[in-house]
Amino acid sequence: SLYFRELNDGLWFIIGDQERFTPASMRKVPMLIAILKQSERTPGLLGRKIAARLKRDHNAHQNIKPSQTLEPGGRYTVADQLLRMVAYSDNNAFMLLSGVVDQRELDRVYELLAVPNPSISNENRYFDVQTYASFLRILYNATYLTRELSDLALEILSRSEFTSGIVSGVPSNVAVAHKFGEHSEAGSDEKQLHDCGIVFYPRHPYLLCIMSKGTSFQYLDDTISAISRIIYSEVDSQHGNEH
Repeated sequence: SLYFRELNDGLWFIIGDQERFTPASMRKVPMLIAILKQSERTPGLLGRKIAARLKRDHNAHQNIKPSQTLEPGGRYTVADQLLRMVAYSDNNAFMLLSGVVDQRELDRVYELLAVPNPSISNENRYFDVQTYASFLRILYNATYLTRELSDLALEILSRSEFTSGIVSGVPSNVAVAHKFGEHSEAGSDEKQLHDCGIVFYPRHPYLLCIMSKGTSFQYLDDTISAISRIIYSEVDSQHGNEH
């Protein structure tokens, strides 16, 4: 499935809008939004230090592992854990932040976009590509968080270590604020790989969200990269003379 939207003029199209996917690590974006919203009414929250004490390593089964991990027993600020959770896609940071977030705040983020809440949903595939893209739109438009916190969220997303997928389809000097997700279906050969982000093409930034299923992460990764390259080339052909 693919969703494209030029963010300044609103032109958009979608392919495969009826498909549903397991968001996996992409659930970290609603968590990021919820904690930043919580920090608006809880001064000092982002500077609060939390000890990295978990009963097991939640990164152990990741196919794409974070380059940096939390030291067991180390103390990290909430702001640092948000960066690790999103930029490094660290599942351990996600689990620690699950103990920080006000569940009511997280529920409100899902309710805002009428997205099935994974904390109460038994459905394994519950995200479609357009709905997920809405999380990024509210950050770009600063319609839920303050502009300062929306920009902070986008800055964290732009530091993602995952540089294949969408990022590999655009020039290195073009910023991309994005989040990927991967999932292996238990008991089958099915793999899922998703990448959704904002490509900051000069004066014409666009949102691109691609969700995919197949039998090989490498094939899915190459496909997302190829689609990203095609989209960027088309946008550039229309607006490149404006630079």
